[in-house]
Amino acid sequence: MNKKILSFSIPLILIGIITGSLYLFVFHKTFTPETPQKQNNLKIGVIMPSSWFSFVDNSTIDYPQHIKDTFFQTLTAAGLNSQNIYIESATTLGDQAEKVKIFSKNSVQAIIISPVMDENVLPDLLGLTIPNPYAMGKDTSFEQQELKISLNEAQKSGIKLIGWQNYIAGIKYDLFIQSPTAKLMGQKTGEWINQYNETNNSDSANNMDKNNKQNNSTNLKKTMEIILPEITENNYSKDFFSGFYDTVKTKIKNNLYFSIDNKLNPNTLPDQFSQFCLKRNNGKPITTAADEQSEAYKYMTKILVNQYKLNTLYNFNPEKRPDIIISGSDQIAQGVINALKDKGFAPSYDSSRWPTIIGVGGLKTSIWNISNSFQSMTIVYDSNLLVKNTTEAIKNMLTNPQEIEKQLKLYSHLDINGFQTAVISTDPIAIDKTNEKSELLDKGYITPGEAGL
Repeated sequence: MNKKILSFSIPLILIGIITGSLYLFVFHKTFTPETPQKQNNLKIGVIMPSSWFSFVDNSTIDYPQHIKDTFFQTLTAAGLNSQNIYIESATTLGDQAEKVKIFSKNSVQAIIISPVMDENVLPDLLGLTIPNPYAMGKDTSFEQQELKISLNEAQKSGIKLIGWQNYIAGIKYDLFIQSPTAKLMGQKTGEWINQYNETNNSDSANNMDKNNKQNNSTNLKKTMEIILPEITENNYSKDFFSGFYDTVKTKIKNNLYFSIDNKLNPNTLPDQFSQFCLKRNNGKPITTAADEQSEAYKYMTKILVNQYKLNTLYNFNPEKRPDIIISGSDQIAQGVINALKDKGFAPSYDSSRWPTIIGVGGLKTSIWNISNSFQSMTIVYDSNLLVKNTTEAIKNMLTNPQEIEKQLKLYSHLDINGFQTAVISTDPIAIDKTNEKSELLDKGYITPGEAGL
């Protein structure tokens, strides 16, 4: 039977990351500094795909190159000799297998590898990643087996294997690095909504109804729409909705309600998430960013007409408008924005009617939309911080093996290929107008021009 490469976003990876996962990447114990000579003798290899995948906005940066550059900077800052840092790209799994063999001959002590994937991870302008909910990886059985053999041989020689975001079936990793799970991103979205609902602060939730500002937000009811990616095997939409619902469920029926509430049972709402997922009428799967944006546009247009009786701007009833629209991706958010604009709305002259729109992913378009009041928030994570904490973990793994073994036991573990594997992760971050400068511009992820500032 052919085996597929597995993504970190599939259920195997998502299961078990709940309590304590926000602290996985922190070393709480101070280790004794090593001598410069010992640091200089460390040899570490990094293998990334040559390019990322087509489920992406054309204006995004080269995510693998961003990660490679950041690893080089953090490894040298950690005291490694630049000549002992081996960073390579590969276009196929077979190429990656050859790189592993070369690294082994050069006596590296650790290899960080992200297997070449096909339609598996959605990159974005900021060097961040979120799972692509529409793909499970490319079936390249022969090359996968070739890479698996080279990784096993490397591990037998004492080389530590660290998986970055994706992994190869059958490999026992010493450490696995993953971005925030769909459930954590849903929880972060819910936290932001709770704060928005409680404070009614237009600085963090743009263009709220001016009439609402005069009311006590705890007495306000806000209509909420949720539009999630199509249901797929990796359960992205289900897990995102689960995390979101767990965070906002105390508000449901008190402050927040869905426009289709009469069709939903609040006691079993998490099991009804499929009602919020995109689905093509022709039955064909949604496989590209353009498809997702187009389907979101149709979905939102239908909601505006059927639920809010909005055919034109002039017959719009402000008492029956969507206050909050939660999109499972920034592509969906863009489709929602386009649907609203085509109905004659724009936040520049109709802010009282423009809803709070939320996305996930931090695409260039979403950051521009936030700066220009079309979108209120998007979810990202700090990949620079994840690289930094990964570097620290690997350095301590190689120089303080006894101490790191104690630390790894305290980490959250996941079943990866049948092996309980320690995981390093990081928090999702809610980006809105209040922090886009400090979290994105000041950290060098984006320029003011790219952000629309």
